[in-house]
Amino acid sequence: MARFVRLGHRVSQRGQGLVEYALLLALVGLTGAVALTATGTSLKEAYDNVVTALNGDVPAVEQAQVPGDQDGAKALRTDLDGDGVPDTADNCPKDANPDQNDADLDGSGDVCDFTYYVNIGSSTVFKDGQGNLWQGEYGLSTLKSGTIYHETFPGQEIEGTDLDFIYQSMAYANKQLDWQASGLPNGTYTVTLHFTEADAKHPSTFHIKVQRKMVQQNFTPFAGKTFVAFTVTTTAEVTDGTLLVELLPVKNYPSLCGVSLTPAS
Repeated sequence: MARFVRLGHRVSQRGQGLVEYALLLALVGLTGAVALTATGTSLKEAYDNVVTALNGDVPAVEQAQVPGDQDGAKALRTDLDGDGVPDTADNCPKDANPDQNDADLDGSGDVCDFTYYVNIGSSTVFKDGQGNLWQGEYGLSTLKSGTIYHETFPGQEIEGTDLDFIYQSMAYANKQLDWQASGLPNGTYTVTLHFTEADAKHPSTFHIKVQRKMVQQNFTPFAGKTFVAFTVTTTAEVTDGTLLVELLPVKNYPSLCGVSLTPAS
């Protein structure tokens, strides 16, 4: 990686010899050091700065812009994450995101947000009171020969939450119900799963796995009455860009109302 060091623009000041100038040019040419600084720095200072940078005493990228130097400003346009979008225009300059996706429209790219909210059971995009944007359902599957069903409860009051909308729709399956997200930034996530029970006569019981690990056994989102909000929260490590949630039936049909992923603190 080239090191950026300060080098004067003037080379013909009193006391600056051709030999010194030749040595400086040779050192810059051989090492790939790049020079950026204010006008008038002596050649000796410039030479010393190159040597100092090569010895590791200066950060690998030191961007010193001369006030009013438009050519210098153009030269200093960088792309730290290498995604093809200049840092000045990149909504996530430290993590590669050439698509610049910003699902919640907060000005920070999805890759930087590391936050995903999914409204299971509905294709409707929903913005909650905290400004979180819940995407419409995606990522559901079931075992071969299984069937996924959807049910909605418009206007239904949900006890125990101020996110009624998330629990007013659900998906359920007559076999194992899976939810999977791909293309995620690798890292540790807090995973929150949202449930409610709509059938008092046939409440469901199921096991919950996240990333193939058992999170809860014999989970029943029922408290003697329907439409009560339940959440199950765990942490999970993503190492290949994919996160998997599995709901394994024990009694009746496993169901799911929503999923939220946030960076683990």
